[in-house]
Amino acid sequence: MTGHIYRDVILEQHVRLFRGAMGAEFLFMDDNARPHRANIVDECLQSEDITRMDWPAYSPNLNPIEHVWDMLGRRIAARQPPPTCLPELRRALLDEWCNIPQDQIDNLILSMPRRLVNSNPSHWPGEMGRAVIIPPEEEELRKEKFKLNQFNLLASDRIALNRTLPDVRAEGCKNKKYAPKLPSTSIVIVFHNEAWSTLLRTIHSVIRMSPKELIEEIILVDDASEK
Repeated sequence: MTGHIYRDVILEQHVRLFRGAMGAEFLFMDDNARPHRANIVDECLQSEDITRMDWPAYSPNLNPIEHVWDMLGRRIAARQPPPTCLPELRRALLDEWCNIPQDQIDNLILSMPRRLVNSNPSHWPGEMGRAVIIPPEEEELRKEKFKLNQFNLLASDRIALNRTLPDVRAEGCKNKKYAPKLPSTSIVIVFHNEAWSTLLRTIHSVIRMSPKELIEEIILVDDASEK
């Protein structure tokens, strides 16, 4: 995949049409892969008035489809004889896609909480409360982003979504014993014009730090956001 292919196939043929259908409310999310950040991609998004969600640096990709693509690629590579032309490859892809065992998909989904376990280097911005230093040459950018949410959004956008913090609870709280079986609960997160990096980091933290058997559901409530 190159920036040109990404623009011509993904953006022009698909994303642009979704933007036209949904209007100004459309928000596009990709990641920091090199083709996604090519100049021609930025120019295309700007020309089509497509708003892109900020993707914080150093953040893990938790989209299960990435791992499904890997499963699919392995199944195609194992075919004998292998596809020898594009029509054969298309048929093979459809055939293997339909035959991926459901238990592999289930196990992948169940593995998501483990993928959130911290493995970040200690020098990353914000790890264990480490300060994020904005260099002098980016001070004007910091000021501009500050106006959006009235906090250091530039620093927030550079902190990994799965960052860790020190446990600052009182000893009594740390040592408190709970019943082995507790009812599950719904977690409701209400937000209004929230910065994406802080909202996504909140969701990551809830999933990482909460016993999975106690989470019934996570409900996001957009309280009349204007962006």
